[in-house]
Amino acid sequence: MEPPVRERIVEALRLAASAEVQDAYAARVPVADVPAEVFCTWEDHYVPDSPWFERAFTADERDALAAYEATCSAIARRVPDHVALAAFQASPAWRDLADAAVRTLAALNVAREDAV
Repeated sequence: MEPPVRERIVEALRLAASAEVQDAYAARVPVADVPAEVFCTWEDHYVPDSPWFERAFTADERDALAAYEATCSAIARRVPDHVALAAFQASPAWRDLADAAVRTLAALNVAREDAV
């Protein structure tokens, strides 16, 4: 049985795309460093060289995911460790990341508003 790669990638993108989803995560898991979770969740599931990843996404979708990866990695380097969620969400880095996640969800034909 293959892992649910597509579902996990979509969940990671929705977490990055939505302040509301991030706030709900923080409410469910008060000890979580949600900004760090946004980046770590993506890193945990973005494995483009795995055979199941290739089967889960079309070539165009993989290109969109690779573009998001480049953006996410660049933004992760700009965000300080242990930044408060509100400060993260108020930053230009968060807006850039959220916008990139929304674009990537659109490339996957997935609505941002769908429940995580």
